Amino acid sequence: MCNLSQGVLELGLKEGLEKGLERGRAEGRAEERKENILKTIRISRKFHASEEEILQQLMEEFSLTEQEARTYMAAVSKTI
Repeated sequence: MCNLSQGVLELGLKEGLEKGLERGRAEGRAEERKENILKTIRISRKFHASEEEILQQLMEEFSLTEQEARTYMAAVSKTI
């Protein structure tokens, strides 16, 4: 393989690795956010916060729409 081909190959591998790492980080952040939302719901319920208070808290703290917040709350209800 000539030096030019080798350089192009190495550059492509480096770019691919960087994109893969960034994708993995983004997926990890999304999963962590989801877990934080679910933990917030569980803890809030444990301390007897009303469903409306939890809904408002999720919308404010995690910038969720009402429907997104309700979806998370329903998911936690199914696991209890």
